[in-house]
Amino acid sequence: MQIKRSVAVVAALMIAGAALAAPAIAKKDGERGKGHGKTRPAATKMRFKLDSHQWDVGSEITGAVTLLTRDGKKWGPLEGAALTVTIKGGEECDAAEPTECVVLPSDCAVAPTDADGYTLVACATLTAGEYVMKVKYAGDETHKRAQRAQGYQVGADDGEEEDDDGVEDVVPTPEPSPTV
Repeated sequence: MQIKRSVAVVAALMIAGAALAAPAIAKKDGERGKGHGKTRPAATKMRFKLDSHQWDVGSEITGAVTLLTRDGKKWGPLEGAALTVTIKGGEECDAAEPTECVVLPSDCAVAPTDADGYTLVACATLTAGEYVMKVKYAGDETHKRAQRAQGYQVGADDGEEEDDDGVEDVVPTPEPSPTV
C-alpha cells in the first residue's frame, strides 16, 4: 500500500511539473526560440567564388557573392547587405607574420546585394604573389555574420623558370632505329 501511494505522489508531481513547464517550452507561430528573453538572429549563409585562381599583374580580379538567410525552413536571398573585402598576402608578406600582413585594397568595388542576394566583387591586382581574398558580412540585429575566403595567385607560376639568356633552346630529335 505504501508503494502505491509513493508512485501516485511521484506521478502527481510529474504531471504538475509538466503543466508548469509547457508554457515556457511552447512557441508562438513564426516566433524564433528565445533563450533568456533574447531573440536569436536568423542564420546567414554566404557563397563566394572567384572567376579564376590565377591572374596576371594589372588585370582585374572578379568574383561572385551570394548571401542567403533562413526564411522558415527554406533559404532565401538577403537583399541590401553591405559587404567588406580584405586581401592578405603578396611577396612582401613572405617574411612577415601572417597576422601582421593585411593589404586593404583602395580600388576594390563591392555593391550591396541585390534582390537575389547576389553581388559582384572586383579588385585591381597588386604585385605578384599569393593572396587570400576574404569577403565579410558583419551581420545585424536580425541576421548572423558570415564570411568566405578564396585564395589566388598573381603573376606567372607555370612551375618552370623563364630562360632569358637570348639563345633559343634546341631540343635534339632522336634518330629512328633501323628495322630489319
